[in-house]
Formats: sequence, C-alpha cells, structure tokens
Amino acid sequence: MKLFFLLVILFSTLLQAYNIDQILDLYRKESDLSKKTKNESLGHLTVYTRDDIERMQAHNLSELLNSLRSFRYDENLFGMPDVLHADPATYASDIVKIFINNHEITSAFAGSGLFIYGNIDLGFVDHVEVYEGSTSSSVNSEPSVVTIKLYSKDPAREVGTNIQAYAGSRGTHHENISYAAASDDLKYYAYASHSKVERTDYTHDTYDLSRDYQNKHALMTVNYKNVKVGAEYIDHKMDPFLSLSMFATPKNGDIDYKLKRVSATSTFLNDDSLKLSLSFIRINEYLNLNMDRTRWTTNPAKLLLPQDSLHSNSIDDVYNVKVDKKFAYKANNFIIGSEYIKKSLHDTVAYNNGILESNPTFVDNSIFSLYIQDDYILTESQMLTASIKQNYYHSKSNATQRNFDTFQARLGYIVTSKGSTFKAFASQMQLPTEQYALSSAANAAIEVLRIRDVSAEYNKNIANHTIGACLEYIQNENSRITISQGAPKYYNNYSASVKYDYKFDAFNNLKSMLYANRYHDPATTEDKRVNGAFVRFLNTWRKFDFYNEADYYRVKKTPINGINYNVGIRYKPTASLIFSVKGTNIFNSAAKSRYSYIKMNGFVPEQKSLYIFPIDQTFTVGMEYSF
Repeated sequence: MKLFFLLVILFSTLLQAYNIDQILDLYRKESDLSKKTKNESLGHLTVYTRDDIERMQAHNLSELLNSLRSFRYDENLFGMPDVLHADPATYASDIVKIFINNHEITSAFAGSGLFIYGNIDLGFVDHVEVYEGSTSSSVNSEPSVVTIKLYSKDPAREVGTNIQAYAGSRGTHHENISYAAASDDLKYYAYASHSKVERTDYTHDTYDLSRDYQNKHALMTVNYKNVKVGAEYIDHKMDPFLSLSMFATPKNGDIDYKLKRVSATSTFLNDDSLKLSLSFIRINEYLNLNMDRTRWTTNPAKLLLPQDSLHSNSIDDVYNVKVDKKFAYKANNFIIGSEYIKKSLHDTVAYNNGILESNPTFVDNSIFSLYIQDDYILTESQMLTASIKQNYYHSKSNATQRNFDTFQARLGYIVTSKGSTFKAFASQMQLPTEQYALSSAANAAIEVLRIRDVSAEYNKNIANHTIGACLEYIQNENSRITISQGAPKYYNNYSASVKYDYKFDAFNNLKSMLYANRYHDPATTEDKRVNGAFVRFLNTWRKFDFYNEADYYRVKKTPINGINYNVGIRYKPTASLIFSVKGTNIFNSAAKSRYSYIKMNGFVPEQKSLYIFPIDQTFTVGMEYSF
C-alpha cells in the first residue's frame, strides 16, 4: 500500500512537469535501442539516437556525418559519398566500413559500401553508431579507421503503418511507407521509399556538372525466435558529375547501381553464445560516360581524339559466412570466431571509345579469417581488451594471382567510474594495396601495408555538464612504388578534440566540439592542417521541436573554409501526425571540396582546381502520419 501511494505521488509529479505526450517521449528516450547495441570497447563512439535523428530531421545518412572529429561528409569526382575524399583519387574511403543490423556492406569495387549507403535515406533507421579509430578484430572483415553501424527499426516498437513525405528545393521530393507487426515469436518490418534529389548544378566552360540522382529502396526484416532474416533492394541512378573528364568538361552520361542483399543470423545453445551470420550482396553497375579526355590517360595519342567514352556493365558479388563463440573463464570474456568472404567483380560488357574490350576487368578474391578477443575484467571499474586476427587471402585478377596473409592486433584499456570514463587503444593493421585487386601488368605485385593507431579519450560528467577530450595518432606506410619515387616510408596523422555537452532537461540539450587534425607528409615542407567545430541545440517547447546546428570546417592556406548552418522545426498536433520544416546550409556558406582538372595553355597542360559545395543549400517541408 505504501508503494502504491508512492507511485501515485510520483506519477502526479510527472504530470505536473510534463504532459502525457512528453511522458511517452521520455519513456521512449529512456528505453532507446542504442543502449542495448552500443559497445564502448569498440572505439571512440558517437551515437545518433532515434530522438536525435527525428528532431534533426536527418533525411539521409550524409546529414549525420558533418559533426565528427576525424572527417566530414564529402564526395568524389562522380558525386559518390567519399568521406576521406583525396582528389584526384577515384575512391578513398575503402577503410570506412558500414554495417546494417551488424551485417557488413562491402564491395569488390570500392572495398566499402559507403559509396552507395553514404546518402541512404534514414526512414527505416532506428539509430546510428559511429566508431572512430580502429575497432575490434571481431567486427570488421578487414581493417578500418571508421566504422558506421545502422540499425533498422524494431518491429515490436513500430506496430502499424507509418507514412512520411517531404518536398524541397529544385524539385526534390521523397516518400516512404513502412509496416510492422509483432507476435510472441514472429516479428517483421517492411519499408519502401522513393527519392528524387535535384542537386545544385554547376557550369564549367559551358558544360553542366550535374549530381542529380533518383533512388528506390526496399527493406524487410523478419525475426522468428532466435533467427533474424533481412532482405534489401536499392536502385540508384545518378548523373556522373565530373566523371573521368581530364578538363572537367564531361559531355553527358549516367551511372546506375542496383543492389540486392539478403542476410541471416541465428544463435544457438541455451545461452545464445554461438552465432552464425550469412549474407550475400550483388551490385549490378551500369556506366555510360562520355568525356573530352580520360583523366589519367597514359597514351599521348588519346589527346588527338575528339572525346573518350566508356560504357560497361559489371557484376560485383560478395559472399560472407561468419561464426563466433562467446564464453567466460574466470575474469576473461572471450570471443573466438572465423569468417570467410568471397568478393568477385567482372565486366560482362565493356566498350572503350566504341571498341569492345578484349580483356575486361576481372577480380576474384577470397579471405579466410581467424580471430580471438578477450575482455579481461581487472576490477569492477577497469577492463583490458585485446584482440588479434589473421587474414588469409587468395587473390586473382587480370594481371596477377597470389596467396598472402595479413595480421591485425589491438589492445585497449577502459576505466569507468561514477561520472567519468577513460579509454585508450593501440593497434596495428595490415592491409593490401589497391584493394589488392586492380593490379596492372606493370605492377603485378601486391603489397601489404601497415597502419598504426594510438588513441585516448576522457569524459567527465559534472551535474548536467559533460566535458571530454580525445587524442589520436595514426602512422601510415607508403607503398614501395611511391617510396621509389622519392616519398618517405611513412606519413602521419595527428588529431585532437575537446567537447562540451549540457543537458538543460530531458528535452533540451546542447552538444559542441572543437577539433584539429594535422596530416604530416615528411616529403613536403607544409602540413595539411584542418580545424573544425560544431554546436548543436535540440529543444522542445510544448508541441514543437527545434533544431539548430552550425558546423565549421577549415583547411588552412586553402579556399576550403566555411560554416554549414542548419535549422529545423517540427510540430506535433497529435501523437500520430507531424509537420516539419528544415533548412540545410541555409546561408550557402559551407566549406567546399576541391576537384583538380587540366587546362591547356597552348600545348602546355596546367593543373587547375574547382571548388564545389558537397552540401547543397536545401529547404524542405514534410509530414509524417502513423496509424
């Protein structure tokens, strides 16, 4: 009886402080799924909860990748998501790994699924975890410096139908619908969306540089007892932006990716300690590129051609089988596992300047891995984590066939006490060059390079305040080819960041960070220095949610310097109906990206640069209805 009266008094107090809708929102915050999936021992973690994503009105994953310490959202010369974009490389984010429901999305072409998922719509996503720095060997199939994990919505929490739509600048529009049902043993979630995104177009020498795209997306998850099955389809059509044009004057063209993915996970034994994961990904790629000249032609005769063209169809397949076992022995918590991956890429048809290729691209790689991880509990508040992994490769391509192996090792120390956490990690990763795939006859050898990563992070909570700092050092090894051309054996990355968060109450908070990154190449006299900061306010007043964020990014001694300011308002007249307005890069002042090209000065080629926003100025209005 005393307990009953205590609950009545507590509930009455809550009613005075919050209305019934806010109490339901508060319950959802406290039971957020990210609290079950996040793992502090995997690296330096940033979590975007369901509440964050909704109040930020983050329509695409790209909108969550601008307020992190080690990178920002960027795009390559095709307009594809490439957060480590390093012009003029075609793709540089192969060591950024992405997962959906703990299944890795990768490809033989890019070494990562980020080129497709970097701007995926988030209507199906419950929360996102971003781990910066090296992660445990039990997570990624190959080494990574950034791991992004997306989790789809839980059917048990989404029972019913949900419809969302928004329209925006330049004719952009998006629609999605989802349905979920749940019983004791069976739960399923189905999602479908369509997006037409009209990007800001640029003109160079009277040629249009377009990044418009259309995207069709369908996803389904089915959970039956201890078995989880997923299926996904993506059809992504895009304009090729600069493509491979030497003079940044592409004629016309288009790119089309069709992705089909199936996955399954099952646990065994009474304690679910044995897990089997299976997945298959097929990407059909169609390229239709027409250019003035191919960017990296080594054939002087090609300069006499009126234009270059490339038309190809290719199939990119990835098979993955993974099994691991968890068990405890005294103060040790072990994970022992094995993984097999087969990646293949081949052109079914390829025409270069209208001539059928007699030796089209062919890549076939297999990786067999063994790994072990031990989380050793030193005391109630201290843990030592260690992991090692051995990868065995069998690699075949047009020019080479070879067996080789790589090794990963990682050591971490974590201390958690009341109001504070400390994490430190040290790792060494080995990875093959050129995706160990596209070797040429002139360079048939496959090198194994090394990345060494040392980092430490400290966070302290004082009342409603959180302060923190993070330091990281990464040493990268150059390839023998670049060393023979005069490059040093190593180049180094240094980064430092400090953060400050303040929680006004359960519905109002501030997050902020300052960071500095230095990229030191001993072969050059000047370092690349990057400074940045962000401030984000998420606020709620009655039935309104407010979002304000400013992201500052600057590369010293370059024109890359700007502030991306976003603002949004959501109005919830009922629990099932939401209206929203959002502006992205509203002052059109975000930092730009650099793209190099060649300009002829008579008969002398000169290197020039274009600077273009990777983030468009966009305004959207939307609505959401659940029933």
